[in-house]
Amino acid sequence: MKIVAPISNIKEAEMLLHYGADELYCGVSTPEWEEHFGGQWWMNRRSPFGANIITWQSLSKIVELAHANDVPVSVTLNNSYYPAGSKKYLLRLAKKMVSELNIDALIVSDIAFLILLREEDIQTKIHLSSVGGCFNSCAVDFFASLGVQRIILPRQLRISEIESIVTKKS
Repeated sequence: MKIVAPISNIKEAEMLLHYGADELYCGVSTPEWEEHFGGQWWMNRRSPFGANIITWQSLSKIVELAHANDVPVSVTLNNSYYPAGSKKYLLRLAKKMVSELNIDALIVSDIAFLILLREEDIQTKIHLSSVGGCFNSCAVDFFASLGVQRIILPRQLRISEIESIVTKKS
């Protein structure tokens, strides 16, 4: 079992790493996003009011600290869908986080964005968010064909449903 913990600042990261977190994940909220899309759209499923990393410097420090402790960091870009024009911005941001910060994975749910990430051959792991809608083994195969390497199952699934997905009975 792995402890995968959400963070929203460096202090949380320090504490969670100290107590043995195996993986960290966070959302980001950039001034550019807020200026162009923020009034009506969140960049991810985390509130821009306190649940996101808001500076590049903070995100860089978190990734550096986690990697110094051999702990991967994933970033959520997992809104269910995005408005016109936003995917190009998200793609540039994803490429920058991967190339400059060595983000270990992106957690995504929008299918069009998943396809764009695959087409652009982003050099990081792609995880499907729990809001991505993976409810059976056929969906697992579909998302794998889009380059998804980990699926975070929806919270509402029962143990028996998870078992069916894992054993490919659905």
